Amino acid sequence: MPEEEIPSFQRYISENTPKKIIARLGNGYIRIIKIAFQSYGYAKFILFYAFNLTLLIYQNLDKFLKYIYKRYNWLILTFVMGYFIGYSTLYAWYTPIAYGNRFILSLFLPAVFLFVWVITFARKNNLNFYFLGREISASYISPAVLLFLISYLIADYPFDIQRIFGGR
Repeated sequence: MPEEEIPSFQRYISENTPKKIIARLGNGYIRIIKIAFQSYGYAKFILFYAFNLTLLIYQNLDKFLKYIYKRYNWLILTFVMGYFIGYSTLYAWYTPIAYGNRFILSLFLPAVFLFVWVITFARKNNLNFYFLGREISASYISPAVLLFLISYLIADYPFDIQRIFGGR
């Protein structure tokens, strides 16, 4: 291939407008979300965890921030946020070239690990959150996910496994 035709990031930036670059990222994120929801069923669990933990953190933000600043864990928090934002952006950017669950699933286990760590921290510190006017202990999140998983395996999974193509 002639040198002037070899693709590079600088060449892409010089040949495309910022609007096209942002559109590529936006379309990549949309494609990632579609792939996740049309796939093996893991997106439902991530959403369930994320919703509950967002509520938990938001309603106990002062305690979480105090812990982060007190223990110098802001460096860890910065790393974790950078990890998820960086890799999801790279995957979104790469989707016009190649896509599939293998990229998205590489973030699944670290996300679940992070969710479980937050739940453990909340349980150790007796943190609760309020949902629909009820006080809920953080210790109820994982059993709720387990019940959600059991109901999914009984009701949805037998049908999902028939429609999902696993060769991507």
